[in-house]
Amino acid sequence: MNYSSHNNLESLLGGPGRIAVLRVLVDAAGPLTGRQVAVEAGLSPAGAMRVLDRLCERGLVVRVRVGRALLHELDRTNELVSRLLLPLFEGERLLAAEAAATHTAHPRAADVNPMIRPHLEAIEQACRRHRVGRAALFGSATQPSHLIVPSDVDVLVTFEPLDPTTKAREYAALAVELERLLAMPVDVMVSTAPRNAIMQAELDRTQVVLYEDA
Repeated sequence: MNYSSHNNLESLLGGPGRIAVLRVLVDAAGPLTGRQVAVEAGLSPAGAMRVLDRLCERGLVVRVRVGRALLHELDRTNELVSRLLLPLFEGERLLAAEAAATHTAHPRAADVNPMIRPHLEAIEQACRRHRVGRAALFGSATQPSHLIVPSDVDVLVTFEPLDPTTKAREYAALAVELERLLAMPVDVMVSTAPRNAIMQAELDRTQVVLYEDA
């Protein structure tokens, strides 16, 4: 395919109107009339048709006549559509979902790994149920990068004042519950447990406190 006339995103996407039409077509379950596209994209029928005409000329949209209606559908076999436009809009959706989760979920969501973010509220609730007064994550679970996939989750806990038997029971129950919740190995470390200088440095560098009761 000759990409000389489609060599940048501005050429492909154009202005807000074209982006709105493309977004509608990407999300559509089937072919749409020009009027349907206009309504979904928030454009006038004439404006939507001008955009659709241009997209058809570029080979990004297929137009077929069914009776008196003209139906439009994204040409997903087109390399520019399959390799550029679809991944672009999918990335937009993922970023929007992540931003929404960050703003509506746990206040420390942005500081932890994306795989762990959806579970922060449940982790905190489990810790509180098992009488943990302070809970923190550390290690790979606190690396906020999609490129890092934690193989386990490290949790640092400080229990409320408990007798040794009760503390041991709550510790064991918490570890089991967290592993079931996260579906991966969980290492629960008690803050009072002895640790070497290397472990202390790791805690100091990566620790993210989920909550700490006064």
